[in-house]
Amino acid sequence: MKDAGEGAVVVLGSGALVRRLVAEGLVDAYTLFLHPLLLGTGTRLFGETAKPLPLELRDVTRTSTGVLILSYAANRPAGRAVTADQGS
Repeated sequence: MKDAGEGAVVVLGSGALVRRLVAEGLVDAYTLFLHPLLLGTGTRLFGETAKPLPLELRDVTRTSTGVLILSYAANRPAGRAVTADQGS
């Protein structure tokens, strides 16, 4: 999809799709929005993983409402490196 299109491929609101993409090693970057709200229950976004998936923090933005926008680069296993023309 990335090679055929322009810009980033973004997934909003589909935990099942995100978990599948993560499992296949197809995620280059994550942008997470941390809202200052405690709910007490919920579903884990990434579910169970076979091993920890380290991320590299690239940027933090704080909004006027206290929301934090966290941008991470996915550390890829060997053989899954992104080339310069594919972006980060």
